[in-house]
Amino acid sequence: MNLGKIGFGTYKLVDEEQTINAINFALENDYKLIDTASYYKNEHIIGKAIKNFNKNMAERLILR
Repeated sequence: MNLGKIGFGTYKLVDEEQTINAINFALENDYKLIDTASYYKNEHIIGKAIKNFNKNMAERLILR
């Protein structure tokens, strides 16, 4: 699997609507790597965004 050279960072995403919009933007634009960590305290929002995204997630990798 080719992850590409650039991942989508989520460090300062805390507002639910902004986070969902940002994750949707990343996935719509073929980001294959979404960088998250429990320290960011936004994993539940990112998970919700990914779950609701209407694309095949088989080629996506979520790093934690």
